[in-house]
Amino acid sequence: MPASLRRATSVPVHLPRGLLVERARSSGLVVCLDYDGTLAEFNKDPAAATPVPGVSANLSQLIKTPENITIAIVTGRRVVDVVPLLGLERGLFISGLHGLEFMSADGTTSVSPEVSEHAYDLDRVRTWLASNVPPSRGFWIEDKEFTVVLHFRLANPEEASRLSDRLDQFVASQTPTLRTARLVKVIEVMPRTASKVRAIDMLRRRVPASFRITYFGDDNSDEDVFCALGQEEIGVLVGEPRESFAPYRVNAPSDVEHELRDLADHFGAV
Repeated sequence: MPASLRRATSVPVHLPRGLLVERARSSGLVVCLDYDGTLAEFNKDPAAATPVPGVSANLSQLIKTPENITIAIVTGRRVVDVVPLLGLERGLFISGLHGLEFMSADGTTSVSPEVSEHAYDLDRVRTWLASNVPPSRGFWIEDKEFTVVLHFRLANPEEASRLSDRLDQFVASQTPTLRTARLVKVIEVMPRTASKVRAIDMLRRRVPASFRITYFGDDNSDEDVFCALGQEEIGVLVGEPRESFAPYRVNAPSDVEHELRDLADHFGAV
């Protein structure tokens, strides 16, 4: 069962300042970062959700120090949408669409080979959404080719909840290769094989064995990663205090930027 469907029982404590610098010095560090809600504040227009000030400058320094630090973006967005927002085309790993896409540090991209198996069921979801989502009521459908998202940040909350329940039921009963994930003001339909955990597993195979993962994320899809991290790896929840599988927490994307700045100050190339 995914961690997002189980119940965490503890509230993370604040991430100790300097812990990541210490880990990068001692063993090397893989800094994994969700995008929305972690590097960027939420925006009703996803294309306008740029990283908080300082993030891109810090990342551009840190990718020049691979002997200590590897940077990875792990997101539900498409790779092609994240790259221009970050302003970085080389030097970091990007996993998109919940582990279905992957961009290596040299800029080459690949797609999970089984995505074609889900095309028929995804088309059925597209047809259902076209028939059931009311126009001009605060809903917005985002088609990401291998996943489909229903946004409802601007919709009536009760209407959005009812529609999300109906979509859940349709996917569960009519599209056996797909599942839904309820994230922040969206419900996303994706292949059952999609998971940010698979992105982390791929990263482990591509970085030095001594490097330890620290993962920053803010929503339910990140809880799966927090639960799957090893004993020497760290999960960091971004946001207000709540129960989580992550042992540590920071308040907001601006605090993530502070952690990146600390690392850049110690290891970044001038």
